[in-house]
Amino acid sequence: MVVPAAGDRRFRRLLRSGPDVAPLWTNYATDGSSDAMACNAVVNTLHRLWQSPLAQVDPDVVYFRSRLNLLTETQMSRLHDLAAICGFKAVSDPPSWLDPGELERMAAYLAEQPEIVQKGRYSFAVDSRVVDFTSALNPGQQYPIS
Repeated sequence: MVVPAAGDRRFRRLLRSGPDVAPLWTNYATDGSSDAMACNAVVNTLHRLWQSPLAQVDPDVVYFRSRLNLLTETQMSRLHDLAAICGFKAVSDPPSWLDPGELERMAAYLAEQPEIVQKGRYSFAVDSRVVDFTSALNPGQQYPIS
């Protein structure tokens, strides 16, 4: 029997316990923290990152489509960064909904393996570009990427 060493990534399990991401940042009709919205998925994923040595944290999917999508380019970029930080990239865009540029961006994103360095509790360097999610956790302030 093989007993995994603490932090041995070969034995991590997938962990997904939060709300689904959705192609909208917030929803005017609800403010429930478990409702499917991009902001809820980001906050939940950030609060689970400490579990990374034990389990693969699944941030849910990222988006590349413009069709039926209310996310801004900046919001989609933050979802892409968080998925890269988690080391778990997934896309649910139907390929037929993507224009040639969106398909190209998706293929490039899925192929890249950026270097991730944690700088602070919610701050990371993604290939030397600093990405700070701290403001996403302040309930009194709208995430400043909207």
